[in-house]
Amino acid sequence: MNVWIPKRVRQVLAKGGVKSILTKEDVSYIRECQKGDKDIMDNTKLWDKLFGYYLDSGDMPYGVAKARTGEPDIWILNALKKEGVK
Repeated sequence: MNVWIPKRVRQVLAKGGVKSILTKEDVSYIRECQKGDKDIMDNTKLWDKLFGYYLDSGDMPYGVAKARTGEPDIWILNALKKEGVK
């Protein structure tokens, strides 16, 4: 299946995926979220960056993005864990 991917996302994917857009502070915050100490949606700058990345790349299912078939925050945390952001 051919899926249109925005140029900026293609550039990020070529550089090494989601890890290439995260700062050390972002990774630290993500770790706290994965432990359950913080909510990823409370950090709006990070949330917008991650939500936009996964939505624009086509990785996040539409139903999850709209919170119809899943929770986008949980989906993103699981995707980050799968990509080795721990």
